[in-house]
Amino acid sequence: MLSVMSNIANGRYEKKSLDENKHTEMDTQLNMISARVETLEKQKDSFIYDISHELRTPLSTIKILSQSIQYSQNDEVDIYKEFFSDIVNEIDRMDNIITDMMQSVDLDPNSYIVKLRLSYLNYLCESIVKRLQPIAFKKNITIEFVALSNLQIYIDPTKIDRAVSNIIENAIKYSENDSKIEVTLYQERNRACISVRDEGIGISQSEINRIFERFYRVKKDRSRTTGGSGLGLYITKKIIDMHQGEIDIKSIENIGSIFTIKLPMNLYSQTIFNKNN
Repeated sequence: MLSVMSNIANGRYEKKSLDENKHTEMDTQLNMISARVETLEKQKDSFIYDISHELRTPLSTIKILSQSIQYSQNDEVDIYKEFFSDIVNEIDRMDNIITDMMQSVDLDPNSYIVKLRLSYLNYLCESIVKRLQPIAFKKNITIEFVALSNLQIYIDPTKIDRAVSNIIENAIKYSENDSKIEVTLYQERNRACISVRDEGIGISQSEINRIFERFYRVKKDRSRTTGGSGLGLYITKKIIDMHQGEIDIKSIENIGSIFTIKLPMNLYSQTIFNKNN
């Protein structure tokens, strides 16, 4: 057994048997542990690679902009201001990427806890729309909030705020100038629904099932220009799953998308621990 455990500790995950003449329950358990450790190692390596990949682009941009300032012979102040503005934008992008990554780590299903309390969804949605209006205003996008129901349910308001904000922010990022976003709150049987409709670039049917994957981005080249990390929807899905809810998506390319968060109204004031805990 010590030999088998030593192999696992040293990164050798091949299946082993304690007794070559028979297969024991201990063999099964050790092989399960070995497979689990190997999976975690691969996930760790993949996460580190993704972090490096995501941060390399803004860092390269900052370096190029800095070198342009360093070697520029132009004395016009406006030119330098433009360069510095671009650098600040890239730093903000890096900050957003790091924040999203930390969020995705916090949402590990083995440690995540949802603290429910009675919350007024109308107020929560109104607050989010008000907070994001200045971002939309930069693209002359109108955000309209319509409440078809007055709903109070038990949720973790901080985390649901994060989930809804992610979807609206995505709608802003991928919508054209002078368009409109509609946020609608309503009740559907025993579920509270928050719908976000945009007039953006849309999502192809082949990509809809992948958009909640960690670091996956629709139209990657365009996503990089918007500063997306590919983590926002991943985080959103995890939050909704922990609330025992679901997200429905309808989208047509170059027409727009409708994301609908559906939350059960029968959750009660308590702290939800993941079942693995």
